[in-house]
Amino acid sequence: FSKESARLAEQRRKLPAYAISKEYIFEAAESNAQVPFRKLFGDNNQLIVYHFMFDESWEKACQSCSFFVDGFDAVLPHLKPRASMVAVAHATAGKLKSLAEWKKWSNMPLYSSHNSSFNFDFQVSFAAEQPDKTYNFNRTWPYGKHAPGISVFQLREDGKIYHTYSTFAAGLAEFQTVFSLLDITPEGRKEKGGNSHNMFWLKHKEEY
Repeated sequence: FSKESARLAEQRRKLPAYAISKEYIFEAAESNAQVPFRKLFGDNNQLIVYHFMFDESWEKACQSCSFFVDGFDAVLPHLKPRASMVAVAHATAGKLKSLAEWKKWSNMPLYSSHNSSFNFDFQVSFAAEQPDKTYNFNRTWPYGKHAPGISVFQLREDGKIYHTYSTFAAGLAEFQTVFSLLDITPEGRKEKGGNSHNMFWLKHKEEY
């Protein structure tokens, strides 16, 4: 398994990359500052973006996305020396700041893409009138107007930002330690269909 994972990672690194032509501007949850895309890299040339499902009209953020960020927030100090990571949602910066305070996230930077096309360009948000919600490499997203994912970017010597990788839906599972731990137990995840599959058993950590 370890050797296969290493081979897969090597193949992933060889995937073609494409330059980002748009100058996206985000709003920082912590400060409300307007932040250009390249500033999200901080001191690194590699950036991991978690596409976080949260709409301005929602009372609460997606519990599954919160579940992932709970884990990312804890490990970010170990990741930061080699790659930066942020979470981007379509909700406004003020709503994201309140979320971070409630969740007690202290390491994960949150940014709003509310005033840019970033979410739509990466097919993790969809217009209300959009009939075909193309998601996850030409599949269809049936669950509303926002979807989860991870995208990776690299700032190269030519000064351009390149999109090097994205994964969505079930592809996110490998980044969650809780799944790995449950998978070694006799009962596993107990995801057997109906409303018990696809992480619908999850709650916000504050609600257990």
